[in-house]
Amino acid sequence: MKLIVNFCLLVSAIFAHSASATSDDAKHALQQQLAYLKGFEAQFQQTVRDVNGDLVHEAEGIITMQRPNQLHWHTTFPDEILLVADGESVWQVDYFVEQVTVVKQSSAVENNPMMLITSDDPTDWRNFSITQQDGAFQIQALTQGPIATLTLTFTDGVLSLLQSVDAQQQVSTLVFIDPQVNPEINSNKFEPQLPDGFVLDDQR
Repeated sequence: MKLIVNFCLLVSAIFAHSASATSDDAKHALQQQLAYLKGFEAQFQQTVRDVNGDLVHEAEGIITMQRPNQLHWHTTFPDEILLVADGESVWQVDYFVEQVTVVKQSSAVENNPMMLITSDDPTDWRNFSITQQDGAFQIQALTQGPIATLTLTFTDGVLSLLQSVDAQQQVSTLVFIDPQVNPEINSNKFEPQLPDGFVLDDQR
């Protein structure tokens, strides 16, 4: 369930007008940046550090995304876990405990800024404030959620780094290696399968 939760948080009234204008401009810029991103695939290396900066987790794997609302996240180290979002549900396959957990995608991504990477629904975008500094966009939800802030960094127009800060101030950093923009992706990549003998925990 931690991986599922892991797919945010106003400034004072005196700065409300200028912050809104900045957010609107940055939001438009990010939407343009993502408009070309119909598909994306890359290896990733992840580190998670606690509020004191101490390393608490490392992971490696492959991530595949397709807009709108499809995700295939395969962690291969330290444990094998597969997360598939098919547009309606999120399936988490834990090979160590041989269990598949399923939740509604709408509830899994509610108030989660990561949803904007694969969503082109204007209703979703209205729920977030966005600021920009050079090639980095910082996203915050207008209501409290599992992720306080999300930063997307683009290098030469390609998504190269994703960093999130959760409600406990843990910082998760995903570095994308050899990212492929708009590669050919087999549609069955987003069709989850229940492995033989695995327990199904359907929470939809």
